[in-house]
Amino acid sequence: MVDSIDEVGWTPLSLAAMNGHSEVVNVLLAAQATVDSIDVFGWTPLNRAAMWGHSEVVKLLLAANAKVDRGSESGLTPLMSAVQYGHLEAVKLLLDANAEINIKDNNGETAITLATKNHFLEIKGLLEQEASRRNSIHEGRSISEQYVSGSFR
Repeated sequence: MVDSIDEVGWTPLSLAAMNGHSEVVNVLLAAQATVDSIDVFGWTPLNRAAMWGHSEVVKLLLAANAKVDRGSESGLTPLMSAVQYGHLEAVKLLLDANAEINIKDNNGETAITLATKNHFLEIKGLLEQEASRRNSIHEGRSISEQYVSGSFR
């Protein structure tokens, strides 16, 4: 029952995440709801929570090991969804969870290009700063050292 789905593949967790009901999300996760359930559009609860800017739900889903870079049918990751709608706090949480910045959606857009296109300059700056920080971490380290540390992508 905790993972029952409707005609478009929405589970109770998907609906709770999309509507920002963090207490319900907590109960469902405690009841072993599938954190990465996928609807007919390829969206997970994390994609939905990020798109609507429900930061508390994003936090809960990340703590439950939701896949941070799972793209929808159109290739939008949770980070891209948060960026596209200007949800700075959700963006910060996803970056803290090591969301990949340079993934491209089906239209060739990245999180940075979406921020630029939608005039979210603060988010664009944050993404560029984080990309630069991550790149500097890789400099001077062999690929095997990066792989062992988990920072090789």
